[in-house]
Amino acid sequence: MKRTVTRQWTWWIGCLILSLWVAIPQSAGQTHRCGQESFQHYFGPQNQLVLEQQDLIIRNWLAQQPAETFLETRSPIVIPVVIHVVYRLDEENISDEQIFSQLDVLNSDYRALNESLSIIPESFQDVIADMEVEFCLAQRTPDEEATTGILRVPTEVEAIGSLPDVHYREDGGSDAWEPEQYLNIWIADMGGDFAGRANFPGQGPAAEDGAVIDPRFFGTVGTAQASFPYNLGRTTTHEIGHYFNLRHVWGSGGAACGKDDGLADTPETGNTFLGQCPNQEFASCGSSDMYTNYMYYTDDACMAQFTLDQKAWMLATLNTLRPGLLNSPGCLPPGVDHPNQFGPLSVSVFPSPARDFILLETTTGNEQDLEVDLYSMDGRRLFSRKYSPNIRHRIELSSLPAGVYVLHIRQGEVQFQEKFVVGRYE
Repeated sequence: MKRTVTRQWTWWIGCLILSLWVAIPQSAGQTHRCGQESFQHYFGPQNQLVLEQQDLIIRNWLAQQPAETFLETRSPIVIPVVIHVVYRLDEENISDEQIFSQLDVLNSDYRALNESLSIIPESFQDVIADMEVEFCLAQRTPDEEATTGILRVPTEVEAIGSLPDVHYREDGGSDAWEPEQYLNIWIADMGGDFAGRANFPGQGPAAEDGAVIDPRFFGTVGTAQASFPYNLGRTTTHEIGHYFNLRHVWGSGGAACGKDDGLADTPETGNTFLGQCPNQEFASCGSSDMYTNYMYYTDDACMAQFTLDQKAWMLATLNTLRPGLLNSPGCLPPGVDHPNQFGPLSVSVFPSPARDFILLETTTGNEQDLEVDLYSMDGRRLFSRKYSPNIRHRIELSSLPAGVYVLHIRQGEVQFQEKFVVGRYE
């Protein structure tokens, strides 16, 4: 997929502006938390108009939703993820285990299952949102072939993650898989200036849609272990928030009173909390700062929540600007045409990759117990249990070694199998 000459000039003008911006000293010489706003220069003067038009589409869609039912618990939306590891040095070619650890963080953060919920100030506990979005590594390619969802592409381009080249195979990067159907994440060296960046929907060419994360800040093991305070995978949680059209809590540009992200339950703020991990409440602009929100610049250890309004904005974005993700078959193996919905029984098993547990959720009008068997890939049955329907069940996996397992679920004559991965990364 070849870029036009005009497109290349736009990027190089953006690079000049960006180089001038990063020449300005950052606090304590830190890698900047997020490059999303800085890279907006690449998208030209029409960028702001596109975002404003899309905001209007989302607000009109939300205005038509019944307020009492829109945010009710529902089956989670499962997003197929393609990981493009574009590496020049061996240490940039991160391990599968490091990738699994990041998927673990995303599934925990977006389902409000993270262990850091207790740090959220009491004043913000009532707006904690389970975003009801899960992430899986793609199991099929756009050409209907089996895949692990992980691509590894060597390159000779230095700091390719800071360049448009990362999105194009002919320029030393990796071509996106159909961005309407897959979330594309490029893992590539960003040159030490930024931890990550992502596009809002409709921002820039479709071939560049997705997120770019520096390998030092992806996941919780491997190269991420030495990246304190950004060593817990929250850079990707934050950037995928942008991918789902969430702004920084302070809106665009620098944090200042009088600006906002347009959402009622994320208070106006004059702070970004870059390089900070507060242990007490802070206030600015006449209200407490929600520094535990994933869309701040807080250190990883102090990020803990999305809000209900952020959830509504994200769901509206999926239904209007990213509708192809809602019914993408990318998480299903080739030859399987439907997700885990069989007659009256709908089942969700997450996260995958998993570490110490999986969660089994069912929706059914049948009160008959579920019969659940767990098998290893060599056909050994590891346990057989019964579970009540319409309840979330936690299944412990801490005694299992890393590998692929199959959950066989039956309710009466309805039955199917769900495959998942257990990762072990310390």
